[in-house]
Amino acid sequence: MQSALAPEFQIVADAAGETPWRVVAGGATIARFATEALAMACADALESAELEAAMPPPGEGWDMIRSRGFTRHAGPIWHRHDEKGLVFGFRALPKHRNRNGVIHGGMIMTFIDRILGVAITENSAARPHATIQLDTHFVSGAKVGEFVEGRCELVRATKAVAFVSATVTVGERIVAKSQGMWKLREAG
Repeated sequence: MQSALAPEFQIVADAAGETPWRVVAGGATIARFATEALAMACADALESAELEAAMPPPGEGWDMIRSRGFTRHAGPIWHRHDEKGLVFGFRALPKHRNRNGVIHGGMIMTFIDRILGVAITENSAARPHATIQLDTHFVSGAKVGEFVEGRCELVRATKAVAFVSATVTVGERIVAKSQGMWKLREAG
């Protein structure tokens, strides 16, 4: 599957050589790789970068959430305040899709885990916290190019545990609903 905004990236296998896998766009070889998996990762990264650059978050006021480690690879994830409160979002990119061409459920759950953590941070004086449980129900799929949004609710917080929920949408269409528990730890 390819984006209408990105050129077609093809993976081509040559018969011999130390780098038999090529990434090709517009008939020109962009890069060579020793394995098909590396060539596919390169093509997805290039297509994702072009789509991301061409399609920033819709509307005004979005700020990128700075992340390290695993979550950085899933992003970028954005946030802003609107008339309904805090909203999060990400552009569904080719790197997020599964074999069926829709956004992978693991990406949706990564997004939910991250945004619930940020929402807890805003409501718990930035105390350290960790996911204890996260239940997610997938209602519909998201497609490459769509802007996926999430809203969170702090349902209840005790001294040790936060109970939270999230709804993920594309426009008015619900993609997923989640609820979870986070352990609130003491700082330091």
